[in-house]
Amino acid sequence: MLRKTCSGLWAITVALALAACGGSSSSNSSTSSNSPSPSASQPGGSGNSGGSGGTGGSGTGSGGGSGSANSGTTQYVYVANQETFNVSGYKVNADGTLTPVPGSPYSVPGSAPHIFDPTYLAVVGNFLYASGSDSSSSNGITGFKINSADGSLTRFNASQGDAGAYQFLSADRQRGIIYASGAGPQAKGSSNLIAGISAFKVNSDGTLTLTGGQVQPVTATPPGTTPVAGSLAVDTQGRFLFDFFFNKIHVFPRNADGSLGMEVSGSPFTAGTPYTFSSPDDANACFLDDQDPVIVADNAGRFVYTSCDANAEVDVFSVANSGQLSLVGTVPNSGPQSELSSLALSHDGSVLFGTQEERNQVLAFSIDRNTGMPALASTISAGTRPNSAAVDVSNHFLYVTNGSSNISKNNDHEGSSNMSEYMVTPAGMMTQLPGSPIATGAAPKAVVVASF
Repeated sequence: MLRKTCSGLWAITVALALAACGGSSSSNSSTSSNSPSPSASQPGGSGNSGGSGGTGGSGTGSGGGSGSANSGTTQYVYVANQETFNVSGYKVNADGTLTPVPGSPYSVPGSAPHIFDPTYLAVVGNFLYASGSDSSSSNGITGFKINSADGSLTRFNASQGDAGAYQFLSADRQRGIIYASGAGPQAKGSSNLIAGISAFKVNSDGTLTLTGGQVQPVTATPPGTTPVAGSLAVDTQGRFLFDFFFNKIHVFPRNADGSLGMEVSGSPFTAGTPYTFSSPDDANACFLDDQDPVIVADNAGRFVYTSCDANAEVDVFSVANSGQLSLVGTVPNSGPQSELSSLALSHDGSVLFGTQEERNQVLAFSIDRNTGMPALASTISAGTRPNSAAVDVSNHFLYVTNGSSNISKNNDHEGSSNMSEYMVTPAGMMTQLPGSPIATGAAPKAVVVASF
């Protein structure tokens, strides 16, 4: 049964889906300088630089070993609960198990019938950001200050005066930049929203400054063509932003202020074959996959991984210095319902994780560091409809939300509304932690880890 909702962002998303499916697949041959942006100190606190990926990832940590997290590091896990309009927070104990932080959960401004708030999370320094579809109540992004001593959150108005309705966030923690995919101001000071990608600078007090005062023009293409507003992954080397949009990867060079240049030569690059859906109520987790974390980039800037290919579980691309992508290889699918609705990468690039939503499983792949190719290492059961994952700073623990990728798309296939916790070895072997799964709010959509 389809949910009834009146979200403007939903209408934009459906329109983009129809245009993308029926539109031209020709690439943009324009080029731009793609020299790396200079590193900047991280604003507001001591959180470590995060790995790239749709949900912002967790702090960078050394790989190898097993057991407790890095000595002296305090970590917190945060979960976006779409149907209860709040964020749950947990402290990571030495053994990887979780304890709710004081005051959890924390509300966001969204309210019914906008059932998508919050949709994604990102961390920069000691600030947490939650995206939402209800532009009238939240300006698209809600900010929280993280108390590094206990993980509690204090909400503040992060995006002041900028209208927006965003479905996806990705952060460059080192440079203090957040990219938001969805709908943003058509022009500086405008309340009219258009689809595309917006870039925000994180100020020292956590407030966000919209770069250029509007959606990045190179992503909001001229009338008659399809804007780019899909799932995002940041190249932590500061060079590129990757956008997965209906099985095309758009590659944008990044400037020092976070703004985006014209797509690199050859972009967009084909990323497999889209699934064919039987109906709007199809249980396939790749339904409107541009809203899911189905693209990740390794911290070394060498490889990009995508899922939701009808012919493969994972597609692997190498990244040239100029931003061009080349298909390295694929991991074949393992039969019906084997699609991966989200990906997460260990911070050392050695293990790739995927949520096999229709089979209620999590997969771990060991990665050949020379070729970038993944090989299946282990499979483990999760809750119902696992849909997002995050790795802790030590690469020892994995956290997976069980909330369904399809709920926010008017596709009523419920998850179990909890989060599974795992210990992970350097080889990618997973073991369920005691007390797993732990309760969350309703329909958890995204999970991130913050470290101090």
